[in-house]
Amino acid sequence: MLGTLRQRNILVKPEWLEQCTAFLHSLTPPPTQASMLDLVVDQFLHSDMHLIATPSLPPNVAALHGQVLQGTFILQIDEVIDVAAPLSQRYPFHLLDATTQPTAPSTGVGRGRAIRTESNRLLKVALTDGTQMVGAMELRLVPALKLDIPSGTKVLLTNPLVRRGLLMLVPDCTRVLGGSVQQLNARRTEALKKLQDQLDPHAAEVSLLKQRHKERIERASPQLQQAPYSLEVPREEASAPGNGDQGGEDEGEVEPTSPPAGTTAPSGGH
Repeated sequence: MLGTLRQRNILVKPEWLEQCTAFLHSLTPPPTQASMLDLVVDQFLHSDMHLIATPSLPPNVAALHGQVLQGTFILQIDEVIDVAAPLSQRYPFHLLDATTQPTAPSTGVGRGRAIRTESNRLLKVALTDGTQMVGAMELRLVPALKLDIPSGTKVLLTNPLVRRGLLMLVPDCTRVLGGSVQQLNARRTEALKKLQDQLDPHAAEVSLLKQRHKERIERASPQLQQAPYSLEVPREEASAPGNGDQGGEDEGEVEPTSPPAGTTAPSGGH
């Protein structure tokens, strides 16, 4: 299977392939031979190439200029930024806040930013073949690339042009294969939080206040659970106004009245 993967430009370490196939065979029911290759490819798309891949790029790409890298290369996206955007929109801060409104006016880093359109963006991408890190830049708009594309996404580049050590991305040579790596996305989230706090002191202050409030609730929680609270409200015993000289009578007791004129009071018996 290693040779079949190489035909698809997927270069992985033999030990990873052995572990991957062993895992797939342990599933219940086990996959068929016909489906095994597709399952291995799916595992590859969701694995970190830093750990499982063998190099595919020529050495020292950063030193090249004005050359075309002949061949097809599957690389992994580690990070994406929009270098044409102001600092508050250069990174995908909106991933930290699911309630961000795309049409809201720009009021600060990480809160209420207007989302930039694709027509005025310029994405710079950090790529790797598992061994070598290389930068890439949009020479022309590649619609499949997004600022918030998941870290670990795999892309296939065909005969990319290199300028000043950067791979030039155009739609004709760039194909997004998909995939994602959970650990890389978690690291990106943490990095975005730290950067947001550095750029926006108000966000850092709000984050600190939320943490302190959470800690106070956790400390008070055991006491609240043990408190003998009752939902019943005790009634106050008080005399009705004007009845202060009728000691001992219930507040709600009503004295009998005489029947209206022209009527006869009912007799007590027959």
